[in-house]
Amino acid sequence: MSLVAGSSYQLLPVAFENPLFSRTLAKIHLVLHVVGVPAMVYGFIHWQMPVVAVGGTAVLTGLVLYSLNVVATALRPLRWTPTSAGVLASVASLCAALGVAGWILASKFGLAGVRDPLALLGAHTYLMLVGFFLSFLASVSYTLLPMFLLVPLPSQRRAFGSINYLILAVVLFVPGQLATPALLPFAALFVALGLGLYILENIAAMRSSPRRLDGGLRLYAANLGFLLPVFVLTFFRALQLAGYAPVLRIGLDTLIFTLAVFGTLTCAILGMGAKIVPFLVWQHRYAPLLGRAVVPKLADLVYPRLLNGLAWAVPAAGILLAAGVAATTNPLVQTGALLFCAAVGAFLINLFRTLSHLWRPATLPFPTAKIQAAAAA
Repeated sequence: MSLVAGSSYQLLPVAFENPLFSRTLAKIHLVLHVVGVPAMVYGFIHWQMPVVAVGGTAVLTGLVLYSLNVVATALRPLRWTPTSAGVLASVASLCAALGVAGWILASKFGLAGVRDPLALLGAHTYLMLVGFFLSFLASVSYTLLPMFLLVPLPSQRRAFGSINYLILAVVLFVPGQLATPALLPFAALFVALGLGLYILENIAAMRSSPRRLDGGLRLYAANLGFLLPVFVLTFFRALQLAGYAPVLRIGLDTLIFTLAVFGTLTCAILGMGAKIVPFLVWQHRYAPLLGRAVVPKLADLVYPRLLNGLAWAVPAAGILLAAGVAATTNPLVQTGALLFCAAVGAFLINLFRTLSHLWRPATLPFPTAKIQAAAAA
C-alpha cells in the first residue's frame, strides 16, 4: 500500500493530466501511515485491541485522505480514460473496504453487531484484493505499460471492458458474500472476464513493442501467469459458497490469497516499482541537468542482473508458497518463504542503489576540449 500510494501521488497527476490536488494531504497521509501500520502490527502480535484500534484509525484516516486527494485530482477536470475510470472505481472499492474495516473494529468493542464476522472479513478482503489492488493495477497499467514499451494502448475498448467487468464483479460480490450467495458465481465470472481482457491487453502491448523486455518488465509480466489459477479457483470457491460445488480438503481461501498476493500483486508491484522509482529519481535529479552536465542513463540507476534474477525468483517463490499451501507441506512453504524474503532483500538493494542518486548524483562535467571545439565550429 505504501508503494501504491507513493507512486499514485507522483504518477496519477500525469495520467489524469492534472496537478495533484494537495501535497499537504499527501504529507499528512504519510505520517498517519508510518505511525499507524507499526501500531497495528504491535497490537496484533500482542493481541491488544485498543492498540490495533488506534493504529487502525490512523491508517483509515490516512487512506480516506488519500482517496479524497486522488478523486479531487481526477475531477479537475475529468478526462474519461481507462486509467481514470479504473482508478476512481478502485478508490470507491477502497472506501467501501475502509467502511467494512471500521465496522469490524467497532464490533471488537461492542459498538456494532455482526451476524457473521467471517463473511464480513471476506467482503473486506475481496474489496481490497479485487476491488482496489487488482482494479488499480489494471487501470494504471493502461498508462504505464505503453509508456515504458513506447507503444500506444492497443485497444481502448478492451481496456474499458476489463475495468467494467471488474466493477460489476465487486458490485455483485459484496451482497453475495453478506446476504445472497447465489450472486457469487456471477461475480467470479465477471472477475474472470475482466482479468482475461486485462491479460489480452497486456500481451498485445508487449507484442507490439519494438523494445525487448528488461528484468523489471519481465517481473511485471509474470503476474499474468498467476491470474489464470486465481480466477479459476475463485470461480470454484464461489460455486462452493453458493452450494453448487463440493467442499475440498484444500483451504481454497488461503490458496487463492497466496496466489493473488505473492503471485499476481507481488510480481506486478515489484516489477512496476523497479521501473517507476528509477524513472522518478531520474526525472527529479537529472532531468534539470540535461545540457549542463553528463548525466547517467535511466538504465544506469539499477542493477540489471539483479532485476533479471528477480524476474525468476519472485514467481518461483509464489509457486513454491502456493504448492506448499495446497499440499499442506511445511518444507515447501518454508522454502518459498525464504526465497521470497531473499527476493525482497534483493529488490531493496536495487531500490537503495536507485535512491542513492538523490544524495550522490553521478554527474560529470562536459569535456573542455569538446566544448571548445563545438564553440569554434
